[in-house]
Amino acid sequence: MSQVQRSVTWSKIRGFTLDLLEMLEAAPSTTTSLALETGESTRYVYRYLKNMSDYGLVRVEDYVWYVTDMGSSLLSLTQVERRKKEGRKKVERKKKERSIRFRASSLVHGQIRLDTWLREHSLSECEKEVVDMLVAHFNQTGTPFLYPSQNQLSNQDPKTLQAALQRLRQEGIIYLIRDPALGWKLGLKKAFIEKLRYSQEC
Repeated sequence: MSQVQRSVTWSKIRGFTLDLLEMLEAAPSTTTSLALETGESTRYVYRYLKNMSDYGLVRVEDYVWYVTDMGSSLLSLTQVERRKKEGRKKVERKKKERSIRFRASSLVHGQIRLDTWLREHSLSECEKEVVDMLVAHFNQTGTPFLYPSQNQLSNQDPKTLQAALQRLRQEGIIYLIRDPALGWKLGLKKAFIEKLRYSQEC
């Protein structure tokens, strides 16, 4: 058989063609039986079998279809390639999962500092107190948010504190969410944590 014909045969080993080859490899069968087993019409199944026969993958004797040596060989190669492909996907999936876990771990458990970032940015006294509190909490617990108690920021004027929180939110440094059950949830944005890490590395 020519190289061109082998290439065409290989390209056909997929989908329903592969299903039929696997079924006939398990046991020779008739067109009608294959149609009943696959739920397709006899005409549809016969068209596939005829094409497979033209490429030398199957042969028919007394209405019973058999897999040829070429069909068995190509089926084995296809199954090997399928296992290799599944193996590569599994490896890539594990790499991706490890990468995600590593990024999450480095984000949550590493120490961050504010002083390096402050060399090129400015915060008011109230703003700095809020961010310092969140940075200290993050470094101690690995959690970027907290539910501040009344005494944690009690030394700040309410209007000054409100303005500071508003500006920090606008600058993408913190988020502030109202939790009906626990009160205000105050936290450092992930993007800002990454900025602090980057400033430490530079």
